[in-house]
Amino acid sequence: MKPIKILMLLAIQLMILNLVSVEINELKSAYIEKFTRFIEWPDNQLDDEFTIGYILNDEFADNLIDFFSSNQIKNKKVAFKQIKSLGDTIGCDIIYLPECKCNLADNVIRKCRSNQILLISHSDFYNHDVHLNFFIENNRLKFESNPKAFRESGLKVSYHLLRLSRIVRNN
Repeated sequence: MKPIKILMLLAIQLMILNLVSVEINELKSAYIEKFTRFIEWPDNQLDDEFTIGYILNDEFADNLIDFFSSNQIKNKKVAFKQIKSLGDTIGCDIIYLPECKCNLADNVIRKCRSNQILLISHSDFYNHDVHLNFFIENNRLKFESNPKAFRESGLKVSYHLLRLSRIVRNN
């Protein structure tokens, strides 16, 4: 009987962790939509769609696609593009980088950081290289911003967004 109780407890814990993961992904999607209200893309005025690129086709990418199926960015329909090579970054307005370190993400950062593409991650690997980075602190989703990355990219960010974030200082 005791092993069954242990298995039940483990199953309940896994279900709770799954719910927390889904909730965080939903929050990140909503945050991304809100971020765009405080950022200006100089070359985006003529595009009919707002394009979000992502590297890994994971649970968060699925959540992002689902969220933006009923939401717009800057009054534009949102399109998605999976980034499999550097050429796939062309036309992206935002690229979400994975939580794991990978060569493609490193190359995307190098290529896109100064090309008016907003780079967002949820990773300690990239927090000094991207414009915005999610992190968890005291069980709360928070974000940090890199003003230097914004300056180098040509994206204009409102001080209101910077004021709400933890500022990353490049060394």
